[in-house]
Amino acid sequence: MDTGLLTIHEVENETGISAYTIRYYDKCGFFKTIARTTQGRRRFSQSDVDRLLLIDALKKSGLSIDGLKTIAPKLDDPVYRQEIMTILDQRLSVLDIQMEDLSNCQKRIGKFLSDLAFQSRDESISTESGSSSGLEI
Repeated sequence: MDTGLLTIHEVENETGISAYTIRYYDKCGFFKTIARTTQGRRRFSQSDVDRLLLIDALKKSGLSIDGLKTIAPKLDDPVYRQEIMTILDQRLSVLDIQMEDLSNCQKRIGKFLSDLAFQSRDESISTESGSSSGLEI
């Protein structure tokens, strides 16, 4: 009987979020209600998966677990819609700054690597042109 609900391993495969993390988020109370089998195994609706993806994105954007615990109960409440929109907008701004910083770091590291490769090539050429091989002809 297919209920349209997913097991934790199916959610893990679909989202790339580990079963361990999904269980942790559930224990933190980030899901309103997750269906369970008679054996107590979690079964996730598409709405649960969407919420998981949002929670995980917010966590990865730097929002603390305590911050998530504060906003998770408000996510579906229209009374808090403006507050949630403000928080999401702030997270997007933080991500924009982080992406710019990471892009700059990537450029600096790439330049340093390129400089090292160039120096290494120059050293190799000067070694080949000199008689530093130790062989006398």
